[in-house]
Amino acid sequence: MNISESCLNTNDGLKKLKKNYKSNMIKYHPDKNTNESINSDDLTKLFNINQIIYKIFTDKDTKSLYEDYKKTYD
Repeated sequence: MNISESCLNTNDGLKKLKKNYKSNMIKYHPDKNTNESINSDDLTKLFNINQIIYKIFTDKDTKSLYEDYKKTYD
């Protein structure tokens, strides 16, 4: 499983972020995905990662914390 494939682009604007979020939620939803090459545990992980990323980047405070952390450790 490649986690980076599930991640939303952090440089996108809020509109694009929401669009990608909705797309990924359908793509990785364990009940809606019929792709048998990905097991349900991996789909659940990708689904949860997508939710966390969306929560981080739609909240201004957590997004600024992320950006500060990224600048410090990049």
